[in-house]
Amino acid sequence: MKKAILILILLLVSVSACTELSEINVDTNDADPNLEVVEVEEEPKIVCGDGKCDKTESHNSCSQDCEWEDISDLALDIDNLPEGFEVVTRGPRDKTDVSAESINSGWEGGYYASFVKEGMTTLEQYISIYPKETISQTLDTSKGLLATGEVLDEEENSKYTYTQLSNPNLGDESILFKMTRENYDWDNKISYYVLEFYKDNVYMAFYTTDYELLKGIGEIAEKKI
Repeated sequence: MKKAILILILLLVSVSACTELSEINVDTNDADPNLEVVEVEEEPKIVCGDGKCDKTESHNSCSQDCEWEDISDLALDIDNLPEGFEVVTRGPRDKTDVSAESINSGWEGGYYASFVKEGMTTLEQYISIYPKETISQTLDTSKGLLATGEVLDEEENSKYTYTQLSNPNLGDESILFKMTRENYDWDNKISYYVLEFYKDNVYMAFYTTDYELLKGIGEIAEKKI
């Protein structure tokens, strides 16, 4: 008798559980037709190197995708130079400031800054932006001059001599040389030291009368890219 009662209780519990589960199931046919189903789109992944400069990227965070917002940020300032230097001029460059050769290589923009110390030591910085596909051409002219060794300028009645110096190994490629101009009319010589390098899509050139100054300046400038 007790066994029969126990079986009956178990059957009642089982039926009750099934009834509750069936009540929980929602029939989609009974859904409110006025309810709007909103699909939540996943945020696209930001990938540096995919060729797109996304809104959260900049040149500093992903130089492969983003160009410079302001080329002037690449220029040296007084804080980067030894004590005593003053700014002579700073400003953007346009197509009238560069050669036809540069334009043909895809020149996109540039900047110029010059400094002087006690009216004697001078430093000039030239900055240019090129497509990465052609930027290596920026050193071709200097390489050609170094291969020649010297050039006569009949209009100025001068001779330019080019001597290659130890490579500082800056950026993707760099070159350092001494350029001496001998003017036959004035019977004088003046020498400049020239540093050129490019990194990513940025080309820089420095001209100064102080060789020692170039040693640290190049490294400072490279870190700005």
